[in-house]
Amino acid sequence: MIALPAMRILSFLRSLLAGWFVFGLLSLAHAAPAAETGPRALHVLEISTDDADDQAKALTLALKNRLRTSKNVTLVDSEYSLQVVSLALKCGEVPNATCQAKIASKIKAERYIWGVMKRAPGAQVQVEMHLWQQGQADVVDRISFSNNLTDSHDPAMTRIAEQLSQRLLRVDEVGTLRISWNNPAEGDLYIDERRYEKFVPPTMEIVVPAGNHSVELRAAGRTLARGRVTCVPKETRQLTLLAPPAPIEKATVVPASREEVSEPNWRRTVATIGWAVGASALAGGVVASLQVSNDNNSFQDNRPYAAYRSGILASEDACALAKQGQPSLVAGAASPADVAKLCDHAATFNVLQYVFYGVGALAIGAGTYVFFSPSSKQESPAPAPVARPTRWHLSPNVRAGSAAMDFRLSF
Repeated sequence: MIALPAMRILSFLRSLLAGWFVFGLLSLAHAAPAAETGPRALHVLEISTDDADDQAKALTLALKNRLRTSKNVTLVDSEYSLQVVSLALKCGEVPNATCQAKIASKIKAERYIWGVMKRAPGAQVQVEMHLWQQGQADVVDRISFSNNLTDSHDPAMTRIAEQLSQRLLRVDEVGTLRISWNNPAEGDLYIDERRYEKFVPPTMEIVVPAGNHSVELRAAGRTLARGRVTCVPKETRQLTLLAPPAPIEKATVVPASREEVSEPNWRRTVATIGWAVGASALAGGVVASLQVSNDNNSFQDNRPYAAYRSGILASEDACALAKQGQPSLVAGAASPADVAKLCDHAATFNVLQYVFYGVGALAIGAGTYVFFSPSSKQESPAPAPVARPTRWHLSPNVRAGSAAMDFRLSF
């Protein structure tokens, strides 16, 4: 009697646990589709037509451009044509439900957009667009427009593509973006790092979702221009692309050594000293030359010295005779001591003038060489040939009626 209620309680608990288990499985089964996140992939097949090829291609491209910028759709970059796929699968011009499923299997798509276009009266074309989704009802929309629209970038064609995308997919709120670039170079347009299509300058008008967008123009793996813009629903925004700034290369500054810093200073100092010494020596040479000229004139213009010179033969050296103490026989002639003194004075300044000129030239040349010579850090030039030592000899010569100084230089 006591075991019966216990068995019922145990059976009730097992049933309760089993119910909870089944409920949990069902909850997981329903929750599984919700776990799928992110935009779903979508194929757009080229619209099929027999008499409106340009319009069909333009609308197909405009629709792809619109969906490529949507944040709620992942457009698959495929080049499937409805006509080609239908012929391969032996489907009719307008595929039925069975053929639509075969097309999905052929292109490996869970959903895709397809359409059929034909010319209509009044210079119009009419298109019937379908959204096929696996396990769901077909979404259909029909629209007509002028057969003059053959450019996918035409604002009117862009609006038609926007209308179709909203009716078939209800994608998102959009705005119009007018892009311009003052450069003739073409490139691929990227919006938010997703390739849009080729951009042909100078302007292009596209439809993009509302919000902030980064736009780049790329070619050959590099960015030609870029810009950022905020699009507002049902409004047109202007964006002028600008070339990115050139990268700034950081220069490596190497501190100069102490020798390199001080080298120009000592060179300038040495050169200045050499030039000063050279100028002073040249001035001394000029003074010595004037003194020699004055002494030579004394033998001609000064009567006592001239009288002493006239009292000896022309072939004799007056200075040598005066140093030997030989007096002159001419009355009023200078004494041999005075003549010897004048000869020594002239010989001394004659030597000094050449010494001063030589020292001045060497000093100025050395200063100039030091100032303009290349740095010791640079490549040294080829060694110059060694100059032979210069030898010189100076001897005064005084004769009757003239005085001269012989100078010989050998090199």
